[in-house]
Amino acid sequence: MIFSGIPSGFKPNSIASGFFNLLLIASFLFLAKSESYGQVSLKGSVVSEEGKEIPFVRIGIIETRVALMSDIGGNFELQIPDQYKNRSLTFQVPGFKTRSVLLSDLIKESNPRIVLVEDIIVLNDIVVSNKRLKRKVIGNDGERKGSDVDNDFKGDINMAYAIKAKGRKAPYVVTKLSVLVRNPYSHPYYIRPLIMTYDEETGKPGKNLLSENIYFEVEEGRGWMDIDLEGYNVTAEGTIVIGVEWLGTSGEVPYFSISYDFGKAESFRRTMTSEGFKATGKSNWLPYNSQRKRPLIKAEIEY
Repeated sequence: MIFSGIPSGFKPNSIASGFFNLLLIASFLFLAKSESYGQVSLKGSVVSEEGKEIPFVRIGIIETRVALMSDIGGNFELQIPDQYKNRSLTFQVPGFKTRSVLLSDLIKESNPRIVLVEDIIVLNDIVVSNKRLKRKVIGNDGERKGSDVDNDFKGDINMAYAIKAKGRKAPYVVTKLSVLVRNPYSHPYYIRPLIMTYDEETGKPGKNLLSENIYFEVEEGRGWMDIDLEGYNVTAEGTIVIGVEWLGTSGEVPYFSISYDFGKAESFRRTMTSEGFKATGKSNWLPYNSQRKRPLIKAEIEY
């Protein structure tokens, strides 16, 4: 018991007694807070089998808000609450197989290195024709008619916006993605292009069609940013979802900003820490229909 150290015949004066009681209460509250809010700091890095750092890996505990991304050098530092110490930490990134590791094992190590195995994807054969290829722009090819979308999830990691884009029934290749972005700061930030299938059953983005971990730097200013995808063999058919996600910064850029106009096109948003870290294959995309805003994102296809 807490009071077992007090002699039975001890009668402190009123001042000492008040101070002693306050000290006991403060000690109890401190212990209670430590028990409820105890956590462990975990530092580490994510590398390939060749030892190369893997940037912008999604790291988290499934179905919790304990999540972050590795930085440009593949390093991470995560605070693990005591109640999750017996869970697993999951690592997800395009181009590599998802891996989960027991936190109880990671906590024992000093600066653990998480090795991810490359995910080899067999691509479908493409029929080469002598005919001249046709080009078409899909998505939102409008003009900016409102301010920028930048205040919904300030500071939240893995923030992303996407829009439904109607392609064609026959197979086609996505050769370019364009997005109207803004960066008012001198520090650049990074974005990752997203080309996904459209799941008719859920009405949400589905499988990622980009099989590599590619990302691009957004410098200070505003304008259309064109991302060349010709070398990535992004083949699709039917309706797809195109978008970009914010990966982090090289300085103190507090948010990701994308321009929009107004219309009926279906658009989506996603965050990792606000809505929870999801298992691979599970979507945390939500409809983004705020005042009929449509992110200015478009893609060029060939067929």
